Amino acid sequence: MAWRRITTHVAVALIAIGVSTSSGDFARAADQTQPETQSVRKARLVTRIDTKDRVAFITIDDGRSVTESMADFIRENRIPVTSFVLPEWLKKLWEPTYSTFPNMTFENHSNTHRRLGRMSLEKQTRELCEASRLITKIAGDTPRFFRPPGGVMNNDTLKAAGACGMPYVVKWSVDTAGGVVNPVGARTTLQRGDIILLHYIPQDTAVLKQVMKMMKEAGLKPALLRDYLP
Repeated sequence: MAWRRITTHVAVALIAIGVSTSSGDFARAADQTQPETQSVRKARLVTRIDTKDRVAFITIDDGRSVTESMADFIRENRIPVTSFVLPEWLKKLWEPTYSTFPNMTFENHSNTHRRLGRMSLEKQTRELCEASRLITKIAGDTPRFFRPPGGVMNNDTLKAAGACGMPYVVKWSVDTAGGVVNPVGARTTLQRGDIILLHYIPQDTAVLKQVMKMMKEAGLKPALLRDYLP
């Protein structure tokens, strides 16, 4: 009887050790599927660039609809544009349109255009990292900047962007909603370092032409964000 009790205790102990080890392995495997964000430096939020150069930055979002008139205007004037595009539309329009632009970078605008403010850090990180992976695959260049859809974000967004290899989250200092060029604050003119928000929509061809006219009047030239944010 004593021998049976000892054998039973040993068997139970071995089972317990096996369960513990398996659980630990499973936990480690599960952890490996989650984005690592704890040791990554979070991104910096930027709304305009502090520069002595007389430049401003044209940024265009979404990528759903690039009209021929806008594409022709960008190409003919060789305008440097920072595009915050959705991977789905970048892929669909890559060959006929985006690959033909002479001076454009393709940055992260999320994978599915979801508003990030109420999403967990894990979900935001997956959303941003997947977008960067797809954009890199399509364009052959890894995004360095992230722009949150609608500008909606929180502190976790900065952490997620950093975890996905983007050191900057970029908003804007000049909006063009409704077809009106509207600098933030009381001013009515463009200033050096302004980051100007447009969208790839039909009506923004006229807006882009107006922006270029205002930049010329202010003695400014368009530049790429990547040339001023290391």
